[in-house]
Amino acid sequence: MTVFPSDVAGIAVMGSAHRCSPDVVKRKLENANSRGLGNVISVQVEKWPDGMAREDVIRRAVEGLPHKKVLVADTQALYTAGFTLRLEVSNGQQPNHHHVEFADPVTDDMIDAFGRCFSDPEPKPA
Repeated sequence: MTVFPSDVAGIAVMGSAHRCSPDVVKRKLENANSRGLGNVISVQVEKWPDGMAREDVIRRAVEGLPHKKVLVADTQALYTAGFTLRLEVSNGQQPNHHHVEFADPVTDDMIDAFGRCFSDPEPKPA
C-alpha cells in the first residue's frame, strides 16, 4: 500500500472524546492486534496545502467519521517521532484512511511519542 509522503505537510485525525493517553493508545493497539492488523492505529489523513486554514483541512479529513470530537496531529510530527503512515482502504474505508505503523515490539517510549503528537480532543468541524 501507499505511504503518505514524509515531506508533504498534512494532518492526521482520530475520532475520540478522550486525550491520547498511554492507556488509550494501548487499547487501540490491542484492538488492532486482536483483528489481525498488527501494531497499527487508524487515522484519516489529508494534505495541508499552503494557505488553507487548519479547520478546513480537518473538515476534509473527518469526512465520514461518526465522532463528535477528534484528536489532530501534524503528519510531520508523526514522522519525526518515528512512525509511518500507510494508506489502508482494503475493507471499504474512506479514501484517506491510513494506518500509523508501530515497530515491533511496541515500547512505552513509542506509545508516549505517539500520544504527544496529538492535540487534546476538539470539536469536529461542521
